[in-house]
Amino acid sequence: MKKISMTALGMIALLCTGCGDSDLPDSSELGKLKILTIKSSMAAGDGINTLAEYSPGDGPITLTPVISYLNGANGTTLSYDIQACVDPGIYVGAEPSCIGNPTMVSVGSGNITSLDFAHSFTGAADPATLTLPSAAVIFSNRSAVEQFNGVTYLITYSVTASDGSQARSIKRLVVSTRTSKNFNPILADVFGNGQTLSSFPAGGVVTLTDVIGATGAEGFQQMKDDESLIDRRESLVTSWFVSDGELKYLRTTEGLGTELEIPGALPTTRSKFVIAVLRDERGGIDFHIKTFP
Repeated sequence: MKKISMTALGMIALLCTGCGDSDLPDSSELGKLKILTIKSSMAAGDGINTLAEYSPGDGPITLTPVISYLNGANGTTLSYDIQACVDPGIYVGAEPSCIGNPTMVSVGSGNITSLDFAHSFTGAADPATLTLPSAAVIFSNRSAVEQFNGVTYLITYSVTASDGSQARSIKRLVVSTRTSKNFNPILADVFGNGQTLSSFPAGGVVTLTDVIGATGAEGFQQMKDDESLIDRRESLVTSWFVSDGELKYLRTTEGLGTELEIPGALPTTRSKFVIAVLRDERGGIDFHIKTFP
């Protein structure tokens, strides 16, 4: 797998400062058990968008994990466990865990039933729902500035395979007093060479680009320490995951694509995948999965 250039990586690091989601796997190559992302969503009332930023007491909020385990053998089973708590202080060095946190709640656990071997254990896993605690809990000892800019509600999602493999990811829900909340971005499609990606050509080179919905990057306000407001605009970053081949860039910014070089010989016993995960640096996420026989 080719590595992203340092120039592009540095630019993305600047864009992602303060990202609300920290579930990026350590590689874009699919194979071992991985949690690629966790999308949180709640109806926004307009019938089109879904919310990625919330108020205390909001719910039900739907959590949709995207999982891949191409190396899983036939008959492997996957189980999950989800916990939630008020942020223990990750930004000041606290362990990203809910264990021992007095606000910890169990969101759910059980076997994952939405994925099977025919689909190479890859795709959107069983969703879970939760309701946020009250303002008295989630905003306890938080300043007006912190409440406006957003307090983190931490989700920990763990997956265990029957062969002993494990994966764990954290998702940060942004809870604020802002009246204009952040929407999830919309990733409408993935294009290959300028048109919807409909095949996975052995021995070919494909330019992958994301098709982002009309909402695009949103403007928002941030509160300074003196409680004055400044206008900002979020940046969109797409992470790419593939089952086979080499990517030129693992992550791309809005309007830019990446090249996928596909090997001449492809597996015949499992599906092939191209997965794009779009993030808006404020906890908003969308994903698009292309599956090929």
